Amino acid sequence: MRDEVKSRNLQSAICNSFWWLLPALVAFGLALIFRDPFIGDWDAVDYTVLAVHGEPSSMALGRLLFVGYNHALWSLAHFGFGLRVEHAHLLFQFAIIAQVPLATTACWALARAVTDSRRVATLAALLVGTSPAFVIYGGQVMTEIPSLLVATCAMLIYWRGTRNLRMGQMLAGAALLGVGVNLRETVAFFGLWLLLAPVVVRRGEGESGRSGETPSGAMSRACSFFLPLSPSPLLPFFLFAVCAFAPFALWYGLDVGGYRASWHGWLVSMQVETARHPVTWHNLWPFAAMAAVAASPVFWLWPAAMFTEWRRHRFSATFALGVCGLAATALLFFNYSTTINARYFLSGLPALAPVVAAFLLSGLTALTGDKRRGFAWALACVCVVALARDALIWGQKARLTPKRLASKNYREKLAQIPPDAVVMAGARTVAVHYWRNLGLGQWETIGTGGGWPDAQLIPLIQQHLANGRRVFLDTDPHAWAVCGWQMSETRRLPELERYFRFRAVSLTLPTLYEIRLPDDATALAQPHLSSLLPENRPADVHRCFSLTD
Repeated sequence: MRDEVKSRNLQSAICNSFWWLLPALVAFGLALIFRDPFIGDWDAVDYTVLAVHGEPSSMALGRLLFVGYNHALWSLAHFGFGLRVEHAHLLFQFAIIAQVPLATTACWALARAVTDSRRVATLAALLVGTSPAFVIYGGQVMTEIPSLLVATCAMLIYWRGTRNLRMGQMLAGAALLGVGVNLRETVAFFGLWLLLAPVVVRRGEGESGRSGETPSGAMSRACSFFLPLSPSPLLPFFLFAVCAFAPFALWYGLDVGGYRASWHGWLVSMQVETARHPVTWHNLWPFAAMAAVAASPVFWLWPAAMFTEWRRHRFSATFALGVCGLAATALLFFNYSTTINARYFLSGLPALAPVVAAFLLSGLTALTGDKRRGFAWALACVCVVALARDALIWGQKARLTPKRLASKNYREKLAQIPPDAVVMAGARTVAVHYWRNLGLGQWETIGTGGGWPDAQLIPLIQQHLANGRRVFLDTDPHAWAVCGWQMSETRRLPELERYFRFRAVSLTLPTLYEIRLPDDATALAQPHLSSLLPENRPADVHRCFSLTD
């Protein structure tokens, strides 16, 4: 009998593999094709440097788990196999790519568990694995894919424990979800699942009681909600909170390496950025536009999908999971970054995808009159939309690739200036920070974003020069924005010509100038900084919109 059970389980696993393998391979292939040629976003540069040094990020809760396991990978590769520090980003990047098929499979397993349909699970996994944000950040050193993998696995484990009345499994899922917060803080939004999953199970038990269970049995089941071995969310939720916040609290309390001061520095910079980009109701339109870009069919179909699921099954597991996804997405509105970057909307996608996939499959099955034909049409629709989006992403990637390569190759330009110089490099500031923090120089920057001095730019440069520091300006037009919130930085540059003189660094670097005091008679170069203004760069203004900038 035991051998027969093992045989059936093996056959079931082999049969299921044909369903989850398709979205896993598709997502893995897309991650390789759209792999970033360097590191990626600003945050990715910070993560790479922090992982090499084994230090937590100053952002939010420190991303302790993400930095920690990458540091372990680096230590193994560096001391065990001699990997050089300038190639560390490749190690971290391919570690993310390796997690892409795992994350897609986890989405499939979660969708299968709540919908009990392999077809719905396959569609849901494809909706996630082919979404633009997933494709783009599947090849960058960022927290999106690892956090999605851990959050989805945690919700799956918790759901199975809740459904089978196994407190140990529930605690394991809650603990894993809490640990995932140390990968990326948005994982905490799924704490709602810890509360809703037991409600779904208890509602199902109530319905089974009404269909044949005795009143005393139904009362016993209802009361068991509050007992230690029942699907009560209280103890799991407490464990989730401890696992989520205790690591940061411990690191902050011990103040390891002066962490407390750096964290407060981040907090101040966030207050400055929030003041620059206030969260108001006017952000609803860009918020919705970014959500549509990141989630595509899921964003377009979720209202009808949620309404249909409620009408057919009321508060089902699929509906409850969708509520969690909506809540995770809605909470993003209170972060200004979601109006300028679409990647954040990947957070709620694994929870919303199952209900949308179920709606899409049921609708096309009703139209075709056959489950197989309905699934084929649904699969075709998802693939066609994915191909259309990927074509747009490929065009975007072609435009961004020179920027990434410029950051990668910026070390050659830095080699032409003193290692302790002050550099104004616009968008290339990230490259200066990267190479400096890897120990290849001691350059200081007059940076962009939160580090931009704005009206204090002239006095700051004068102060550096008075202190004997040499200051260099890179006038590469690709490094200075002509639209968006960084355009004001570009408009400050022509003022420099009224207060300083300039000296060309070399003929091979025509965009790099040293800023000199106005009494330096040897500084005769003309950088023509007004040429960087938006009104003098109409072609660049036309190409303003970017998914990841």
